[in-house]
This record gives sequence, C-alpha cells and structure tokens, in this order.
Amino acid sequence: MDSLDPIGIDNVIETLLDVQKRHNIDLYLVSHIPIPLENIPETTNIKRILVTKKDKTSVAKYID
Repeated sequence: MDSLDPIGIDNVIETLLDVQKRHNIDLYLVSHIPIPLENIPETTNIKRILVTKKDKTSVAKYID
C-alpha cells in the first residue's frame, strides 16, 4: 500500500472489507506505513500486525 495515493488506499481497503464480509474471513492489514483505520467500521474484526524495518530487515509483531 505504500505506493498508493490516499484514494487508492481507500479503494483497496473498501475491496478488502467487501471480501471479508462476503466470505466471513479474518482481515490482516500488514504495512510499513500507517493505514487509515477511520474508514473501517468499529464492528469489523481486524488483526493488526506491526512491521518495523531496520537495516533492510523487516520484523513483524502481532498486536491484536
């Protein structure tokens, strides 16, 4: 998502939420950049994973 503009990010999130709802699956958002969560309904079950990058090495940490 880091190469998308804000409209592109919104469109991707909208599509992911639609797929999650139709297929009743967990939604994992993983990114090196902050993802705007204000457009996601609070009732949506989202698994958040924090990814940090140092010296070209990414480390993922499960948040909730």
